[in-house]
Amino acid sequence: MSTPGAFGDYSYPIKLYEAMACGRPVVASRTASTAWVLRDFPDRLVPPGDAPALAGALVSAATLGAVDYGVMPGWDVGDAALEAAMWRIAGQSG
Repeated sequence: MSTPGAFGDYSYPIKLYEAMACGRPVVASRTASTAWVLRDFPDRLVPPGDAPALAGALVSAATLGAVDYGVMPGWDVGDAALEAAMWRIAGQSG
């Protein structure tokens, strides 16, 4: 479980996307980023530090099998968005 903050909000959601892209059931601590990523699956979120809620969500997720998270953007979409953001930060257009 992660707690809200710089590390929890921005470091581990990549693993969340990877698991979702593989159609695996996921459970995550509710942080700003995981709540956004799982906005269509709020039952997969648990309050940080709530071990009983985590245990219940894990048991529930273990029974799901493959999960259809819908169309997920590929690396090419993320790559283009990152490049555009970096150009904006640099004050230039790409």
